[in-house]
Amino acid sequence: MARWIEVAETEGLGPNESTTIVVNGTDVAICRGAEDYHALSNRCPHRLGQIGDGRVENGRAICPLHGWDFDLETGISPYNPNERLDCYPVRVENGVVEIDAETVPVTPTSGFLRDYQGRWRRFKDDVEVDYERLEHLVHHGTSPAEAMRTSRYVPTFDAVQLRPA
Repeated sequence: MARWIEVAETEGLGPNESTTIVVNGTDVAICRGAEDYHALSNRCPHRLGQIGDGRVENGRAICPLHGWDFDLETGISPYNPNERLDCYPVRVENGVVEIDAETVPVTPTSGFLRDYQGRWRRFKDDVEVDYERLEHLVHHGTSPAEAMRTSRYVPTFDAVQLRPA
């Protein structure tokens, strides 16, 4: 059963604008297209940018960090259909935007929203690469050898074929 809660006033959100709210401890971006309203998960899957701080253009929510965009209706990225934001039902009643709180997952906040700069907390970070390097150093006594700071396979000169023609 739907549990509609008030999240914004329609006059407070102009066309092609977005804002950020918290429902059930989960960051949610409320985006207004030309006429209609949409609710999407607020964190970009790539850089964890806050979609609500980005912009809205041509029916798409655009990440403020790197310009990756997501369809307002489906949350799917046109660049890669496997990349998507969760969408939540919204409605407008008497000038008020409401969201169905039953569809928004409950996220334990553990105080992170109240912490210093908690709103911008990253849940994954590039520092994990540094921890892998430290762990390798501890277990093997040397730094891992990587070409140009990548752990992907890099072909050697043995794999290169030259044609003397």
